Amino acid sequence: MGDEMDFLYLLVEGEYDLKFFNSIYSDLVNLTGIYNIHIIRYQSKLKKKKLVNGIINSSKRNNSHYFLIGDLDSHSFPCITHRKEDLKNYYVDADLNKIIIVKEEIESWYFSGLTTKLSFFNSENLSYDCSKEEFESSIVDNNSKMDCITEIMENFDINLAIKNNESFKYFINKLKSLKTN
Repeated sequence: MGDEMDFLYLLVEGEYDLKFFNSIYSDLVNLTGIYNIHIIRYQSKLKKKKLVNGIINSSKRNNSHYFLIGDLDSHSFPCITHRKEDLKNYYVDADLNKIIIVKEEIESWYFSGLTTKLSFFNSENLSYDCSKEEFESSIVDNNSKMDCITEIMENFDINLAIKNNESFKYFINKLKSLKTN
């Protein structure tokens, strides 16, 4: 593993997930030793089932790696196990141990690695497993969410995020296991 021929596919839900993983791309390479990392957004409804199952099956045939990453959405799912099963029911070819659930939503991973206080982001009442709505309500003075997360990623520490957020730590440990296999 870790040679230039290995591939890792990260199948992510939305545009903020895509931005997050693109922002930590070099960290992903360092953690896995894999240089061919493809971050693919699957939330766009049209053809997503076929696309995701195709990538999963291709990964299995080519001995590549993939992770299907989704938010917990606790208002719809009582626990991580139920959310994983929901994704598995939809993406039938996915392995349960390749499904990563972000607790609560990707915004919590952004916030977990923030190293400094930002003037337009009032994070005092946020937890490290905050929801998208909680995160967005912390953005002050009509600043855009995209500008806010861009600024957060400029002040992001992956080790701090690992320390602060259990689901992010779980994901990072899954990545590290690719390097040792």
